[in-house]
Amino acid sequence: MSNNSTTARPYAKAAFEYAQSNKNFDAWTDGLANLSAIALDPAAAGLFSNPKVSREQRADVFAGALGEKADAGLVNFVRLLASNDRLAALPEINEQFAILRAEVESVLEGTVICAKAIDSKQEAAIAAALSKRLDKTVKLQSEVDESLIGGVKIKVGDFVIDGSVKARLEKMAGALAN
Repeated sequence: MSNNSTTARPYAKAAFEYAQSNKNFDAWTDGLANLSAIALDPAAAGLFSNPKVSREQRADVFAGALGEKADAGLVNFVRLLASNDRLAALPEINEQFAILRAEVESVLEGTVICAKAIDSKQEAAIAAALSKRLDKTVKLQSEVDESLIGGVKIKVGDFVIDGSVKARLEKMAGALAN
């Protein structure tokens, strides 16, 4: 995979620059995500390794998956990847494209982990507070981890806030042990 990451970097950058110059981030984001999912499918591994399937046929399969209304630049990008035998790098290209887009749009993605499910209002309030504190737009996903007992644990990149009851009890136990 690390080889694919190195291979993916220039392709992701080129895709990003094209999408940015054409103001078409959403179509490229959706298209790359769909192509990435196809590339990760176990059936695709057979497609990549089958010597009877030409690069052009592989390109046709991936381009066809985009649909008739697909961005012409994205279809050409798929054909370029296929001609250079780089379709297997699509998941890494997708990841690196998303990182580049998030940097330009000043968006951070994070996770709020709670002992019980939270509603969308609570999630939005936490995201708003983090956005204010980090001076960037924060998009959160929620997860439930009943072992936290109560409270929340928030992860945004390297930034972590652990306000869970479990963490407080562990800290208290450590203090009592000393």
